[in-house]
Amino acid sequence: MNNLTLFFFSFVAGSAFGIWPNIAAQAKITSSWLILIMGIALFCTGVIVKLFSGSGAWQLPHYLDLRTVAIACAINCVGYLAYGPLVMASKQLGTTTFIVIAVALSVAITYLYGVAFLKEPVSTPKMCGIIIILAGIVLVKMK
Repeated sequence: MNNLTLFFFSFVAGSAFGIWPNIAAQAKITSSWLILIMGIALFCTGVIVKLFSGSGAWQLPHYLDLRTVAIACAINCVGYLAYGPLVMASKQLGTTTFIVIAVALSVAITYLYGVAFLKEPVSTPKMCGIIIILAGIVLVKMK
């Protein structure tokens, strides 16, 4: 995939992830229902990708590290458990501040994880971007 295609997917994903919490908050459901709905959406997405990927049978690949998958699932579960109340609170508080903080922080953490564990090269523009994101989080939280 070329960079333009990847940028397009980033734009679509960022837009969807920025819009859906606001719409979900309007539904006036509890955070437990919200988390269930997020899980259903994720499951349906997985089925759609599997159907259109042409990768064959529904069996786990032999090289799959189930321990790592379990750790990733547990971390994702913690994220869902924390994110649901943020979405619900946005409706009650009339602000998306905490959703913005969570999303922005995820960008910084993703990059820093890549540097620390995946040996992604550190670059001055990216580190400046991380500093700007962290400063933005502080500024968004300020009244």
